Amino acid sequence: MALTATIYNFSIGLSDVDRAVYESLALKVARHPSETEEHLLTRVLAYCLEFAEGIGFSRGISDPDEPALSVRPEELPFAIEAMHLVTDGLPAYFIIHACYGAFDAIYSQMLKLPVDNLDLAISHSTLNLMEMFRRDPFTKDLSLGVLDVHSHEVEAPETVRARIEKGLQLLPKESIWIDPDCGLKTRTVEEARAKLVNMFAAVKALRADSGVN
Repeated sequence: MALTATIYNFSIGLSDVDRAVYESLALKVARHPSETEEHLLTRVLAYCLEFAEGIGFSRGISDPDEPALSVRPEELPFAIEAMHLVTDGLPAYFIIHACYGAFDAIYSQMLKLPVDNLDLAISHSTLNLMEMFRRDPFTKDLSLGVLDVHSHEVEAPETVRARIEKGLQLLPKESIWIDPDCGLKTRTVEEARAKLVNMFAAVKALRADSGVN
């Protein structure tokens, strides 16, 4: 049975003299089974310190990692079952990361994973995403890997931008998250920093030119 979140109710009289904010707050906050009481109280305190009209608690983000999904496709049904044990009943936005592999062989079944976002390492892949998504429409958000973490080459912002624009041809901008393919621990500090700087430069330029937020 999956562990469920515990709901805490808070009644807070907020008096922030510096900001002239005076409110009576009734909060209902979900505590993840892995979260300590100290962390929960820190979140509530941060909410109070930054309170403003319209502010609210998000669902939170949980990022489990299953890099071997495309390497052992016969184990995908087990992975789907295991992910249900992790995610069912928890009020969070779930992302699962999968490293390089034969996504085309398992793609349609990957859509059955109980997550909100698939994080795919595909920057240097020859995978035809257009054809794959046409065959089985993508039903989740996509974390689009745009840096080849297995290469020492630092991609130019123009190269990264082209990869992002390819993703925007497939899905609406609201569904795409930009990130490296995987962790950058195989690169030197200088390489990792340069890659990330160019990734952010590409995102900034694209937003400025096309109005993508």
